[in-house]
Amino acid sequence: MASSAITFFAYFFLGIGPGIAFFVAFISQKSFLVLLSFFSAFIWLIVLLFTSAIFKGFLPVPETASSYAGVLTTSVFIQEVVRYGVWWMHKKGIVILEKIARVKGRRFGMLDKLYLALAWGYGQSVCHTVFFYLSFLPLTTGSGTLYLSTCTQMSFFLVGALYSIAFGMLLSSIMVVFFDGLHTHNWAHVAFAPAIHLAASLMTLINLTQGGCVIAMPVVLGLGAASMVYAGQLAWRKGIIEALDETVLAPLATGDGLLEEQEMQPPAHDHASSGETLSGATHQRAVTRRVPTTVSG
Repeated sequence: MASSAITFFAYFFLGIGPGIAFFVAFISQKSFLVLLSFFSAFIWLIVLLFTSAIFKGFLPVPETASSYAGVLTTSVFIQEVVRYGVWWMHKKGIVILEKIARVKGRRFGMLDKLYLALAWGYGQSVCHTVFFYLSFLPLTTGSGTLYLSTCTQMSFFLVGALYSIAFGMLLSSIMVVFFDGLHTHNWAHVAFAPAIHLAASLMTLINLTQGGCVIAMPVVLGLGAASMVYAGQLAWRKGIIEALDETVLAPLATGDGLLEEQEMQPPAHDHASSGETLSGATHQRAVTRRVPTTVSG
């Protein structure tokens, strides 16, 4: 009994632990992101239930690679169509949040939008983990373990845990890249999400070949890690650009620009007559009166 509990929690924290750590580090810091990720998970759960209901009418699916490829391709297609619907909700939410930020005198920047995209993607990854990993994890409490005939190198539960990590990284990150692509009209980023999602899904078909899990597992993990790194670099670049913009625009917004300091300085040359002195003073007062109009414009 004790060994079964240890096995259960070992696989649980192996497959779920990285996602929990990611949630604590990035999502839990803002309550709105927590609520958004829960809402996203609920939407994707409905999508997966709807997809499974469609394929229920075609059971049993022939045990061939082409049949499984058709199922995976159709499933990915449905999810990518829904991703556009999620983008529509994302846009509507941004409009509302920008209005609230203006009322409060704050700025809703690009990094804030990327955080929202990350919450949408994290919700999808959580739903994927619950649907495809936690659903069979209670089987680990049995008296033995489970191996597939085509993958004797790793147990079925270890494969599931590693795939949970891989798709968790992948689904969270491609949502960020996808939303940024639609926002900036970068069509390479828009195509990135469905292409990587489909490639990772079809890569799992290698598990059907003898010893294929040893090949497919590192590749899918690599795709997930590469997607996460790329999304992180994208957010880093956006953050630097936004910080530079704020550094340049802040002095103008506060009226402390370089132009004002230069015009407020008195003339450096000496005047030869009292008439020139009076003319210089008059010119200085005129410039001083014109400064507020110049800066505010």
